[in-house]
Amino acid sequence: MPSGSCVAIQQQGWHPFLRINQLRQFHPVGQPSFVPLTTVVTQNGQSWSGRVTCFSSNPLSCTLLARWDSGYSDPWLIVTDLDPDQAEG
Repeated sequence: MPSGSCVAIQQQGWHPFLRINQLRQFHPVGQPSFVPLTTVVTQNGQSWSGRVTCFSSNPLSCTLLARWDSGYSDPWLIVTDLDPDQAEG
C-alpha cells in the first residue's frame, strides 16, 4: 500500500484503517531491523498493536494492529494513523 493512499484518506479528514497482507515486512519502533509481517501474530488467539514502519520499499510510519481469531485462516493486519491506545488489535 503506497503511503499516498493514507495521505489521500487523511486529506478527506478521515483516519486510514486499511487491511494489508502478510507478504511484506515491518520495522517495530525500537527494533534494529525489518522483520516479516508473518511474525506479528503466529496463531489463533493472539493480538498485538504498536508503532511501526511498514514496507521497506515505500515506508509508511503507522500503527499496526494484528489479530488472529479462531475460524480465520490468516490474521487481520490493519494499518492506521490512530495511536495504539486508540485502537484495539
